This record gives sequence, structure tokens and C-alpha cells, in this order.
Amino acid sequence: MPAGDADLSEELDDEWVAFWARTREFDRLDVARALLTGSPGLTAFARVGDVAIGRGVALDGWLGVTSMVTVPTARRRGYGRAILAALVAWGCAAGCTRGLLQVDTTNVAARSLYAQFGFRPSHEYRYLVAP
Repeated sequence: MPAGDADLSEELDDEWVAFWARTREFDRLDVARALLTGSPGLTAFARVGDVAIGRGVALDGWLGVTSMVTVPTARRRGYGRAILAALVAWGCAAGCTRGLLQVDTTNVAARSLYAQFGFRPSHEYRYLVAP
């Protein structure tokens, strides 16, 4: 599938859930589905074949982009760009005029991609792990 073609659906299918869970070494597909569909607002799931996914949630004029993943062997080929472009277009059509996403500060490639879409750093966060 060419990098410019991202499929977008407002329905979450089993393949999307399995892809997401696999990339996070998460084995509870029922919990994964609940996490991915539990946000208020409209939700869209983008995919480029079996190489990239991303999720968007539209609520009160905001587009939240989460769960962006491109498999390591397919990186730097435009798949993440196709996912983000599809989600941004969907968000705009849903009335979103502002957006947010989270990205690890060390992920230089992703931060560069997001900057090309107008995203800029705003806040930092940390993961805490229970003992």
C-alpha cells in the first residue's frame, strides 16, 4: 500500500486492536479495546496496512491524536505522515480547530513529523511505574 493511503474508520476492528496491543506487549485485548474506545467524543482509527496505525478523538473543537505506531521496518517511508494527515483531515471535518498529542521527547523523528503539521512542545510528562 502506498504511504499516501491511510484507511480511516470510526469503528474499531479486531485487527487494529491486535496491532496496537502487539506493539505495546499488551496481552489483554478486551482491556485494550476498552481503553481505545473509552474516550468521550467521536473517535477515528487510521491504518496503513499492517505497518502503521493512529487514533484520533474529536471533542469540543479539539483533536487528540494518540496511539501512533509505525513498525520499525517501515519507518521513514511516509506511513506516519499518511496516518497523521488522515486524522487531521478527519478532525477538521469534525469541527476541530486545535489539536494535541503526546510524544516522547527523545523521539526526534516523530517530533519532526508533528512539527510539520504545526504541533509544538507545550508540556512534559513522565511515566511512573508502581513497585
